[in-house]
Amino acid sequence: MIPNGVPTAVFHPPEGPCGADGAATRLLFVGNWRDDRKGLPLLLEAHRRLRRDGVPVTLDVVGAGPPGAAAAVDGVTFHGPVTAEEDLAQRYRACDVFVSPATGRESFGIVVLEAMAAGRPVVCSDIAGYREVVAREGARLVPPASVEALTEAIRALAATRPEERRRMGAINRRRAEEFDWDVLTRRVRQEYEAAIAARRRSSGRGDPTRDRPGASA
Repeated sequence: MIPNGVPTAVFHPPEGPCGADGAATRLLFVGNWRDDRKGLPLLLEAHRRLRRDGVPVTLDVVGAGPPGAAAAVDGVTFHGPVTAEEDLAQRYRACDVFVSPATGRESFGIVVLEAMAAGRPVVCSDIAGYREVVAREGARLVPPASVEALTEAIRALAATRPEERRRMGAINRRRAEEFDWDVLTRRVRQEYEAAIAARRRSSGRGDPTRDRPGASA
């Protein structure tokens, strides 16, 4: 299995330290939030509970949604779709914690991988598509569709010192580098070379004439 990849030269950590003690923890959600399985309503409820309890958090939502559905919510900013990769990468770099509360049916965690490449700690659902990507020491996995677990995972990271979040982000960055497109391209090439070599062995020990149309059996 060769997975999807991420351009780590585009999605990279910020140049300087991000976040400071006492500042509001900046959460980020990226996805088509008109799709219920992306879990944005769960995150909005977790965000509401945290602010009700006095936890200083803000939430940026990037992605398309139903027209007129981005109602004013205290501490939440809806940015709409971001199509340019560099602009999206900047959104990742500007957050303190990336959150993806998908409820299931995610074949691969592209947004999680992008956040990891940007050196961000992650809170995400404990589902198959995400488990294949995350570095356990850089993420907090929560049961899907559990607002309570999601709230507590974010609460814990909001209370964590910025140095610890940066440590988690560094772990995630190292993991994301395994999915860089240059690395995966070499793996694809190796698979093709192995397949060509196997075909040649099975069709006559590498004799190129045996693969030509009309060659004798």
